[in-house]
Amino acid sequence: MHIHYIPVTPRVRTMCRNQGDWRFYWYYRKWQKKAYRLAVEICAREQIDVIHQLNMVGFREPGFLWKIPGVRYVWGPIGGMTMTPISYFRREPLKERLKMRIKNLLNSLQIHHSIRVRKAVERADAIICATGAEQNVVQNYFGKPAVVLSETGLFESPYVGSGRKESSGFNLLWVGRFLRSKELGLALETVSRLTIPGVRLHVVGTGSEKEVAQYHSLADNLGLSGKIVWHGQVSRDEVQRMMAQEADLFFFTSVYEATSSVVLEAISNHLPVVCFDACGFGPIVDETVGRKISLTTPEQSVRDFSAVIESLYADPELRRRLSGQCAEKVRQLSWDGKMARLMQMYEA
Repeated sequence: MHIHYIPVTPRVRTMCRNQGDWRFYWYYRKWQKKAYRLAVEICAREQIDVIHQLNMVGFREPGFLWKIPGVRYVWGPIGGMTMTPISYFRREPLKERLKMRIKNLLNSLQIHHSIRVRKAVERADAIICATGAEQNVVQNYFGKPAVVLSETGLFESPYVGSGRKESSGFNLLWVGRFLRSKELGLALETVSRLTIPGVRLHVVGTGSEKEVAQYHSLADNLGLSGKIVWHGQVSRDEVQRMMAQEADLFFFTSVYEATSSVVLEAISNHLPVVCFDACGFGPIVDETVGRKISLTTPEQSVRDFSAVIESLYADPELRRRLSGQCAEKVRQLSWDGKMARLMQMYEA
């Protein structure tokens, strides 16, 4: 394996980490041009059998490797082609709702009119999509076959087998940044409807001072004193331990993202998942490892989530069965399994 590193400045790396900073794409395109020029040199002096354009999942920046002739070309996993469900942001200020609508408009324009995206799709000998939604766009709009292979994988957790601690209450675990798309507010409203004795929502993660104050205020207004445990930002290892030993359900309320590593981590810890039937995690969380609800409206979602959680609380045997069935899902979603599928694509 030969790795050719093309550095960027610390400023650009910061933009990369700051999701949503659109200025980053200008620098990312410049980096892709450098990668293309280097790839041309490599292909001129080496026998290259497959070019695989692997980027940050989003379809907006397809790079330029599709321009290299005479070599089989694979692109993906790609994502980001789905639209943000605006109904879940209607409580946000007008400015934020306008941002979401503009983002959806730009998505649509780029899917339909980006010349480089179209050329990358047309040139590809194989296209990999992060979710079924992107697969539908590629197949129905571009008329190209595509396979689904999520951008994340997992390993068996070292905490599996250590056993869950006995608790008199019922513990839900929520993990994530305090982004609007993660819908922590929806999780808080759901907990306020639950009639489960001793229920607690453990919130792992944080956001800006404004976001933290906003969610703490919402919890107070909903009368959730004693039902919410704010853990803040903790280590990944500690999150794994909480999943394997303390939580009864993993409650994931995100309405817009790709596959989400944290859902796979919950499954790797044999923790049943409750989430939306959406994005990249919806197809993964089937009836063998959890329960999911449809995207509708915030009010309906609160009712649906509370009903699902109440039913799982009332059936501990079902929860044990879902937990036990996670082992097979771990095997399916392991990195070894994904690499085997990818090698089959290369060979084909």
